[in-house]
Amino acid sequence: MTFRTKVLLAQTPLAVALLFVAFIAVRTTGSLGAGANTILEQNYRSVLAAQRMQDALEALDRAALTHLTGRAPLDPAFVDRNLQRFASQLAIQNANITEPGEDQASARLSKSWDAYDASLKQFRALPAAAAADFYFTDLAPGFVAVREDAERILALNQDAMLRKSDAARDEARRTQTVMIAAAILAVLFGLAAWSVLTERLTHPVVALRTAADRIGGGDFAARVPVIGKDELAQLATTFNSMADAMQRFQHEAGQSERLSSLGRLSTVIAHEIRNPLMIIKASLRALRRQENDPARVAAAAKDIDEEVSRLNRIVSEVLDFARPIKFEIAEADLNALARDAVREFAFIASPLKLRGATGAPMPSYAVPLKS
Repeated sequence: MTFRTKVLLAQTPLAVALLFVAFIAVRTTGSLGAGANTILEQNYRSVLAAQRMQDALEALDRAALTHLTGRAPLDPAFVDRNLQRFASQLAIQNANITEPGEDQASARLSKSWDAYDASLKQFRALPAAAAADFYFTDLAPGFVAVREDAERILALNQDAMLRKSDAARDEARRTQTVMIAAAILAVLFGLAAWSVLTERLTHPVVALRTAADRIGGGDFAARVPVIGKDELAQLATTFNSMADAMQRFQHEAGQSERLSSLGRLSTVIAHEIRNPLMIIKASLRALRRQENDPARVAAAAKDIDEEVSRLNRIVSEVLDFARPIKFEIAEADLNALARDAVREFAFIASPLKLRGATGAPMPSYAVPLKS
């Protein structure tokens, strides 16, 4: 898996969270739309049909009253048109029974309408004098009965619309709360997952930076763990190879420096040993002479003994220099330590001067001392 692919995968949780929020929003919108459609399909159609039936019924009643007052004759076409209008709307209502008790109300309306339609036919056939009495005894009560039944269906569906509207509003509030909570949880989950994946993604980079800082500080043993096979893993491999090369170079440089120091030391040792050997050689030549007196022999023997002691001291110092140094932490007097250091370097042409040292005792500190 490449580094680019890992970066893209690290963004996946946020994308999934956004898709989840979008899904919840679409589902919420669809739920609200379905509630509105339910109200329109189930109740508004019946409300509209009831109102149109009332309009047709009112038109028929006005036509009958106008005929009774003699202001205009009863128009058969107008009456037939409103009769058909009422009948068509009544058919729509009978086909749209959706609420409890609505079927009984529709049945009563159909019955009262049939009675009114029959009374209206009789009214149209009667002469003016008889029609007046018939209107008040039969047609008007039938009109009131039909209007009350239509009003009952209208009220039933209007109440249902209000009830369903309140329920839809409550559902919208609940859905809104759920959507907000789901969105917050989705975003938090997405951020948490993104943070974890990003941390895992940037861990090799941090390891590279840490190892680079250690090497910059002189620790050439620093290495980067190689995880996976992506570009960062290849970079870590290259980095480790570079660190190996730098460590080998440091080791070789140290070896060269030690060899150079050893060569300089050998030159000094050879010079220091050559002088006593020359003196010993000269003393032995003097001893081989036959005319040597005891005083010369004693002087030559003394010179040989001194030079042998000098050689022994040189060898001891070389061995002491070559011996591994071990340190241990112990308390020491800083004044005494400074005076010892000055004394060790007393052979310098311009002796060191100890500044700031007083006779007052200084506190003891834990310092590394040669064992």
